[in-house]
Amino acid sequence: MKAKLLIVLFIIIALVVGDLYWFSRSSETPSPESPEETLAPGWNRAELFDMGILFAYPSRAELYTKERREEVRGLTYIPVCDPDTMSGCVVYGKDVFPGSTFSGSAVSFAVLPINETECYSVDNAPQNSGEKIFDTVAFRRYEVGDAAAGHYLKGNIYRGWKDGRCLEMKSTMTMTNIGVYEPGTIKEFTEADQAVLFAEMESVLDTIRFQWVMRR
Repeated sequence: MKAKLLIVLFIIIALVVGDLYWFSRSSETPSPESPEETLAPGWNRAELFDMGILFAYPSRAELYTKERREEVRGLTYIPVCDPDTMSGCVVYGKDVFPGSTFSGSAVSFAVLPINETECYSVDNAPQNSGEKIFDTVAFRRYEVGDAAAGHYLKGNIYRGWKDGRCLEMKSTMTMTNIGVYEPGTIKEFTEADQAVLFAEMESVLDTIRFQWVMRR
């Protein structure tokens, strides 16, 4: 009789301990998925908490967070980062293609204070150029271009609506018209160079993982 009572008591204790364990596991706040196992050599991991994203970027570029927003002013003649709205900006400086007409480029991230209708209206890009999924969120893509005083800019803007906010991500590059230089003093940032760099910037966006509800 005593042995049966001990067995029953043991079973009850095991069930209680098991329930407590699974309750504690289910109530934990999920930690961000770490890309360490798949992080490519020479790439770094970064988090932007206000956007709720985790992403990776190459070490030859520099990450500017919104705390360093003033440092991005004037980096390029035509801005590739907007210091007034940016959450973060991955900048490729002139030294990435030294001695060329390349002026700079960036992958930038922002939460825009606009409504959903305004979110999908982009200056100088009246119609979207398709849709792309980043992680699980659908973004509309807009091809953009600009020019000023012998400089020009090209690239993509992506806009998506998540958690009641407009998210913007851009991959843009800027360069100078080779005609403003004396012949033979500088080499051209060619279409092939642009394609290589643009592919790398787009791959930064492809690493994005949405991890948290955005902080207000």
